[in-house]
Amino acid sequence: MSQEKTLISHAVNEPARFLGYEIKTKFSAQKPETNGYISLRIPKGKLKGYCDRYKKLGKPTHRVYLIDNSDFSIVAQYGLEYRGIVQYYLMADNVWWLDRLHWTMRVSLLKTLARKHKSSVLKMANQFRSVMDPVRCVKVVIHRDDRPALIASFGDVPLKRKPHATLEDLDPKNHIINSNRTEIEQRLLADTCECCGSTEGVEVHHVRRISDLNVRVGQPAPNWKLRMVSMRRKTLAVCTECHDRIHAGQETRGPRS
Repeated sequence: MSQEKTLISHAVNEPARFLGYEIKTKFSAQKPETNGYISLRIPKGKLKGYCDRYKKLGKPTHRVYLIDNSDFSIVAQYGLEYRGIVQYYLMADNVWWLDRLHWTMRVSLLKTLARKHKSSVLKMANQFRSVMDPVRCVKVVIHRDDRPALIASFGDVPLKRKPHATLEDLDPKNHIINSNRTEIEQRLLADTCECCGSTEGVEVHHVRRISDLNVRVGQPAPNWKLRMVSMRRKTLAVCTECHDRIHAGQETRGPRS
């Protein structure tokens, strides 16, 4: 077991650490009916570590390596990282603590957009804010004729505890969109499945790391894996049917004639 993710201790006297969560026993004079129940919490150190990734000298800062990307890709990058952290900690009793991370990442995102457009944080906040969402959401919408719009958003995940949430161990450090490669936006705008050529229901399949594809020389592998490895890309634009086949461990459809 990972020494960082797992710490054995007595839950009554001090929190135990398991898979990034703090586990402790509840005791409350105000709510004695909850005494003895197990509580899952976000560790303070873990939250601080996430926030520090977007800070410099103690303040949220822009990210230079994203400035050359499009607005769509920049917002999509921050949204992917934020959702990965929030979805992992939805079972925590103190999931609302992530509001601090939301503020830090939002300021960093707006500063990145401001640096890109040589503008101010306030102007970027007004330009990209979404008035339709109940939370403070930053959104970029690309409208297309006769087809659903492409939407990239940040901060649209409510910080409400879900005791039965499905955890996905997503490390935001592994979800970096490289500006030197074809951007997700361009592949989605092409509206074509990169496996079979279909133009129906195109969406994005992504993996954490190239190494997760587990393709070895001399061993058979699905064509979609070989394609991602050969292009060294962690994302692939695919139609709904090919996406379902990928998650089912099956080969995707071939190119249409």
